[in-house]
Amino acid sequence: MMTGPTRKRAVLYARYSSDVQKATSIDGQLLLCRKIAARNDLDVIGAFVDAAKSGLTENAGDGYQQLLNGVRNHDFDVVIVEHFDRLSRDPATIQRLKQVFEFNGVELMDQKGVYATATDISIASLYNTIYKPQLADKVRRGHDNAVASGRIPGPYAYGYRPRPGAPGERVIDENEAKIVVRIFTEYVSGRSTRDIAADLTRQGLPSPGATRHKNKAGRTNWNHQCITGGRHGRGIIGNELYIGEIHWNVRSTILNPETQKKQKRRNPEDRHIIVKKPELRIVPQVLWDRAQKVRSGRCHPYVRTDGQAAAPSCDPAQ
Repeated sequence: MMTGPTRKRAVLYARYSSDVQKATSIDGQLLLCRKIAARNDLDVIGAFVDAAKSGLTENAGDGYQQLLNGVRNHDFDVVIVEHFDRLSRDPATIQRLKQVFEFNGVELMDQKGVYATATDISIASLYNTIYKPQLADKVRRGHDNAVASGRIPGPYAYGYRPRPGAPGERVIDENEAKIVVRIFTEYVSGRSTRDIAADLTRQGLPSPGATRHKNKAGRTNWNHQCITGGRHGRGIIGNELYIGEIHWNVRSTILNPETQKKQKRRNPEDRHIIVKKPELRIVPQVLWDRAQKVRSGRCHPYVRTDGQAAAPSCDPAQ
């Protein structure tokens, strides 16, 4: 008995870039990709999704990494995306991805419903080279406008939760807020951040990574650096949101073209955006001021490898 040709196995990939955007974008992308699969007689065996993840970094999302693992394991034959930039907006990355797909015998298809060629990817890469700076400006303006209206793009800080149905808005998590106040109180009493973190871990209290990165024992570990934030001071002790202030665009992340490593740089004061949100205050002002005084006392000059003085660094172990 003769059988027909085996249908190719396809998976879908969808992504949207921030929590200010609508999660329904994912549903729309997947619906479109399923229609493409149906038109091309492909057997959809799964989907990978990244919500509120940037398309400008190669290691941005869990779904992305699962997709790459599936490619390397030859788990499917075709990857369907709405646009190639859903995988990455970086020209070099999308070119390399195409090569990885080809090496593992996996084909790539977008909404045109045809298998992508090297020429298709080259054209898409050229477009992204032109479009990426424009997109960055648009995203930055969108985020600035969101912050100006009291919303916060991106992940939520420890002590807060997203307000359901209101993208970018936050509400206080009362249980975590008590831990935040405890950290500030112990910090101003003179305890080291290592000792504070060790006690919190030992007592099994939820850490900033509790909902994302659990260890094999099922408990979460506190890291002393999440309390002071190291050289840039972006840990719990330095987060102005705890006194009801949103501080936005204070620093920028830039890519060193020679090392391909990201670096943080402080922006000029006139680019900073500060918005008062008193309903989000967790830490009393007196306690906050005392903590900043202690932190300043624990800071020491940071010296670069070339011997030049740089920004002060706070020793989180003190």
